[in-house]
Amino acid sequence: MFAGGSPTAVDPLASLQPPFGHYLLGTDQYGRSIYTELVYGARPALEVGVLSTLMGGVAGSAIGITGGYLGGRVDMLVMRLIDILLALPGLFLALIFIAALPPTLTNEILAIGISTIPGFARVLRAEALQVRSRLFVDAATASRRASTIRPPGRRHPSRQATEKITQR
Repeated sequence: MFAGGSPTAVDPLASLQPPFGHYLLGTDQYGRSIYTELVYGARPALEVGVLSTLMGGVAGSAIGITGGYLGGRVDMLVMRLIDILLALPGLFLALIFIAALPPTLTNEILAIGISTIPGFARVLRAEALQVRSRLFVDAATASRRASTIRPPGRRHPSRQATEKITQR
């Protein structure tokens, strides 16, 4: 789409052309477009960068928000696991995963993605804790509790309907 041709297309008549017109970055000694070769060569690097960041962002967000929202022991356990991952430098952690797994592009994406999880998790945990301590959350929690408290002798409307149906 962005390349505008094949990176292996050879045109001997267009060899060593300067950057102009049809060849945005010029051509090499075989007449291949340098721009097209650059675009095709950048695809795997862009794929690794986008997918590993997306993976780390989604997983780190889920972990951080869960820990911050639930609090207590869950938060403590989640944050200790994140602290273990943060104890190792990100690049070193990625190298450990790459060394332990077969050298494929998928494993490279996993390794880099796992090494980005702690940063996302810490930031989103802090945000979840901040939102959890806001006044509107306390009001909603109190409102929910008040609506479930019934005076003695009064049943919940859905329970009354169920009892009427079973009495027939």
